[in-house]
Formats: sequence, structure tokens, C-alpha cells
Amino acid sequence: MSILAHRVRFRVPLRRAAGLIGLAFAAGTASADTFVDDHGLFADVRIVGFDNSRLVIRFADGRRIERNATEVHSIALDNDADMAADELTRAERLLQLRRFDQAMLLYDRARSAAAAEWVRQFSDFRTLQCLDALKRPADAIRVYLSLVDRHPALIEAAVPRNLPRDDTDEGRALAAALDEALRTHRTDSRYRAAARLRDIMKGLKPADPKKKPAAPVAGAAKPPAGGVAVPPRERATARVYRLLEEGQIAAATAEMRRGRDRAAPANQDIWLLAEAECLLAGGDPTRAGLTAMKVLVVDADSSYAAEALYVAGRAHEPGRVARARNFYQESMRHPTATAALRDLIEKRLAALDRAGAAAGSGATPAGGDASGARSPRSGAEGDDASAPASYPTQQAGPP
Repeated sequence: MSILAHRVRFRVPLRRAAGLIGLAFAAGTASADTFVDDHGLFADVRIVGFDNSRLVIRFADGRRIERNATEVHSIALDNDADMAADELTRAERLLQLRRFDQAMLLYDRARSAAAAEWVRQFSDFRTLQCLDALKRPADAIRVYLSLVDRHPALIEAAVPRNLPRDDTDEGRALAAALDEALRTHRTDSRYRAAARLRDIMKGLKPADPKKKPAAPVAGAAKPPAGGVAVPPRERATARVYRLLEEGQIAAATAEMRRGRDRAAPANQDIWLLAEAECLLAGGDPTRAGLTAMKVLVVDADSSYAAEALYVAGRAHEPGRVARARNFYQESMRHPTATAALRDLIEKRLAALDRAGAAAGSGATPAGGDASGARSPRSGAEGDDASAPASYPTQQAGPP
């Protein structure tokens, strides 16, 4: 019996996949395709389709599974799988290294050389991720609107996050183009996608021409180029926040870990914030603060930098109120701070002032200590300042 008759599927844990995936990319003579998701590295499979945002994978024994493209870390194609196999595999490696410009060149080559339609569609999806990470909104929107015609499930999952404000020249030009797309849409999917983009852009606070630009946070390479921070309920992490609101900390943490491990490089910041929220809710403010600050380490230009500083401030409230205030003030000054986030911070600072006044009079604030710090798990109901950025204030969110 030939060796090929004994081909079997194997899987390794994700913690070992990081090392093995390099070997998979380097193996130009592999006998089958490889993909990495939150469960680990799967080898000896065939990727046979990309249907409405989901990769279709066939195992050697004939079984098939589907994986949402946003949940797949990387793929490597057998050289015999498609004429574009080598380009796509190398592009995936560059994407993991965050070398987005170089990755896009190879995705473009893969699209041109591909025999299979799914390779072309998947290359477009990855190109969209690269363009958004590079803060090229016009190009990202063009690819996004084209992609959702075939993959309507990507309208929310792949919506570009780094969009310009309406009061900039670039924003006005894009807004006009989107309004035209809404009037002349060819498909319902494209209409909904264009409407989603316009809703995001309209929600951005216009810049005050009389106000001096805010000073960048120390350590940031440059101020974010008009990126938009999407509210928690509209992010890929929405389920984590919903579970935290319901008090299901263990379930929220499990959901966060699954999402964090499979997140694309461009989405690491929102999963780090979700992890920090879980740690805060679980009573570990020290790790929560460190995790929140990783957002600035991973991407100094993250659209969620101000929110990361806000979460770090909440993590420092127990016992280090002065430090918490500093984080809050930095967050409010940061270019990515939204009006909603500033309102939350002002309410939180007011709560600290009230707690400090109560401590000065000899009274101990409910749910806290004489220093004015609240327990990270107290969750004072009805206190708007206890809710994370963009949480609905009528519900008490995790601390």
C-alpha cells in the first residue's frame, strides 16, 4: 500500500502551532494544505471553497468543516493545490509578521494567478484587512463594498475601522462616494454595507477648528489618522461584553479566550481590551491594567488607545487613585477619545471626587475604602461611571 493511502489528519495545540506554522510555510513540497485556527494547526487537509465568509475545509477521510475567515489565523496551500499556492502562502506569512504592504503585493499576485475562485475571494478579504491596518480607507472601502456582494456575512465582521471624519477633505470625498453608492446600489448587501460605513462616519465628533491638536500620548509614534473606535456592541467582541453585563464572568472569559487566540493581527487591540474587562470583572485589576496597556504596545496608532488608557485608569482605582486620575486625563486628551468616552471619564472623575470628599469627612464610601477606590467587583448599580466605554448607562456593566 502506498504511503499516500495512509495520509491522516493531525492537529497540534495552538501553543505549539506558532512554531510549527513556520515549518508549514517553509515546506514547499507539502502533500496537502494547512490551516491554523483557535484549535491549533491542522495538516493534511484541502481548502476547497470560500462561501459567504466561511472557508470550506475537507479532511482526508472526506469530512468537511467550515471556518469563518475572521477566525482563521493563517493558511498554507500545497503547491499542487492551485497555481497561486506559493504566492498566497507567502502572503499569509507576511501578514502574520504585520508586513502589510509586502503581503498585499503577494495577495494581488495570487488573485491574478489563481485558478480557483475561492483563492481570489480570500485574497480580496486579506487585502481588505491589510488596507484597513495600513489606514487606507478609500482603498479599503472599495474592496469592502466589492467583497460583501459575494459575502454578505462580512458586512459587520470585516467593516473597515480606520475611517476619516466627515469634516476632513478625505472624509467629505468618501462620504460623497458612499452617498452615491447608496443611491445606485446594485445589491442589498452593498446598500447595507455603504449605510453601515456612513453611520460610522456620521457618528464621529467633528473637529473643532479653533482647538489646538491634542498632544500625543508618550511613546506613541504618531497620532491616529482619524481612526474610529467602534462601540463594544458593534465589535467582534460584542458577545464578551454582553456576557459581562449579565454577570457571566466565566462564560465571558471563555468567549474572550477563543476570540483572542484566533484574532487577526489587525484586531488584536479590541481583544486585549475585552481581556482586560474580563480581568477587571474577575477581580484582578493589576493584570487588567497591564493587559490594557498592551494595546499601545501592539499598535501605538490603535483607534482604541484612549479606551485602553481609560481601562488602565479603572484598574488603578483600587489603592492608586492619583495614578488612575492621570490615566483618565491622558485618555481624555488622546486624539482617539470619543465624546461618549470623555463623558464616562468625567463621571468617573466626579465619582472619585465624591468618594474623596466622603473619606475626608470620615465616612467610608459604599463599595469602596477610605481612599475613594471602589472594589473592582462592587459594580455599584446605577452608577454611570462604573460602565466601560460605550456601555449603555441604564445597565451596570463590569467595573
